Amino acid sequence: MIHLVALVASLALTPATAAEYAGRVINVYDGDTAAVETGADRLSVRLAHIDAPDLAQAYGHEARMLLSSLVYGRYIQLEDVRREASGLTTARVRLGSLDVGFELVRQGAAWCQRMPPSAECEALQARAQSSRRGLWGMPDPVPPWAFRHGRLHAR
Repeated sequence: MIHLVALVASLALTPATAAEYAGRVINVYDGDTAAVETGADRLSVRLAHIDAPDLAQAYGHEARMLLSSLVYGRYIQLEDVRREASGLTTARVRLGSLDVGFELVRQGAAWCQRMPPSAECEALQARAQSSRRGLWGMPDPVPPWAFRHGRLHAR
């Protein structure tokens, strides 16, 4: 019984717990982050499984505009929500049956995150690359993580 109580207590203290919400997008910050109003809460939500170019890098504004055109002012579903101790909320975002993050990848506005791997996302990215869609039409697109790493070490 003591072990069960300890297990339940440790789960309650875990900063990231799965949940589902629905809400309206009230702001789009960049290509993979938006503000969502879910009743009494306002969440800053980062789309799970993808990484879009930062606003300061090539294709960053285009990625933001695409995300905004898909979700701004609309009601969305947030699945597999993770609220981290840092305050960051990460979720799979759906607009009806559309996975918004995967749609950004399909249109060439974001990269798949490698962890956790997603065969579906990787296939969408490969098709976008081969058809030179979106950022894949640029000569040498730089993944956002490499861009951030370069900016960090340039200081």
